[in-house]
Amino acid sequence: MSIIATNVSLTNLGVNNGAAAAAPGGQYTYDELTALFMKKFSGEVYNAMRRKCLFKDLQRTRTIKNGKSASFNYTGRMSARYHERGTPILGSNNPPISEQIINVDDLLIADVAIDAIDELMLHFDVRTEYSYQMGEALALAYDDRVARIATLAARHAAMNKDQQGGSVISHTKAETDGQILADMIFLAAQTFDEKDVDESDRHIIVKPAQYYMLTKVKDLIDRDYGGSGSIKDSKLESISGMKLHRSMRLPNGKNITERLRGEHNDYFGDFTNTVGLIMNKQAVGTVQLREQKLQKTGADFNIIYQADMMVASYLVGHGILRPECAIELSKAGTAGAGETIQGKESV
Repeated sequence: MSIIATNVSLTNLGVNNGAAAAAPGGQYTYDELTALFMKKFSGEVYNAMRRKCLFKDLQRTRTIKNGKSASFNYTGRMSARYHERGTPILGSNNPPISEQIINVDDLLIADVAIDAIDELMLHFDVRTEYSYQMGEALALAYDDRVARIATLAARHAAMNKDQQGGSVISHTKAETDGQILADMIFLAAQTFDEKDVDESDRHIIVKPAQYYMLTKVKDLIDRDYGGSGSIKDSKLESISGMKLHRSMRLPNGKNITERLRGEHNDYFGDFTNTVGLIMNKQAVGTVQLREQKLQKTGADFNIIYQADMMVASYLVGHGILRPECAIELSKAGTAGAGETIQGKESV
């Protein structure tokens, strides 16, 4: 299989990496058409994944060249002090250092056998449907796992003695009452403030039903109250300075009990009461061994099967980094206290 890199610059039709544009007589050779098609197709798959992948920019990523895992190191808090003139500075801070190992999962692929690749080369609308679906499949799988890891981070205890664990904020009507959900989000912002979580990268992720429910909360929309949305457009950009996103990749309502074959990190848990997620970029880490690639079978495969196999793939893994940077919004309520918003620290 020939491997085509995805970080290509798309060229205009008729230009093939600066080589001669056409064969004698002004016609492209089959090899030139194939090379140009692959360059276009790989770029479209890559762009489709970037457009559909929400969580890629909401967490830390470390790229490695080889190996099966990577470590993310982070320290506890340090303190400042006044220097006494004439005394040596010997390093009074000795913060605990934690190391989190994240494994690379097996190769994740989106593959399709195409029995009329010549038609894809000639017809834009046919080609883009295949490329979009392949890129989207990889993006949804990526978001599924990061969303689960971030939710599990909110339930995780502190990684060392100088840090804090995640948080779960719950109310039995969180899923159905916009005002209650809004109040829970404000409590989450307060919780982040009290934990000194960086304000610059805070994000709220809810499913579409809860997103549009929040757009009906007047105080969030009304600009006289500092709102940032539009009733006419059913649009709400942020709450308490945290950017609001809607995504169907949240694990709400699912109870996942074990790893899938090929997973080398724990993405499973009971998410039946999950309603939403609030996270800072430091909550989750991703180790990337290989960025997205596109591969196509050669002539021998085509002769045998009268088709061409297209495979889009990547090699990554995800894990918890800083639990205090994640908050789960839940509809689970303590018996007898369902009408009260409850906050719980993970210890």
